Amino acid sequence: MFLDPDVRRANSTFAQLPAAVVEPAIERLRADLASGAWHRRHADLLALDAVDYGYRLLVAGG
Repeated sequence: MFLDPDVRRANSTFAQLPAAVVEPAIERLRADLASGAWHRRHADLLALDAVDYGYRLLVAGG
């Protein structure tokens, strides 16, 4: 999903980084996905049902 610019704009981490940082990283991701390198390095993640990346949503009452 991170290859989609709309998804990146909706993600606070990507939205705050300059394009000079994001674009080269996205191109490396795109190349790794195309070559299969990402799948080889992260095959263990593909077998998981869920992954906790530490994101939390806090809602405060008013």
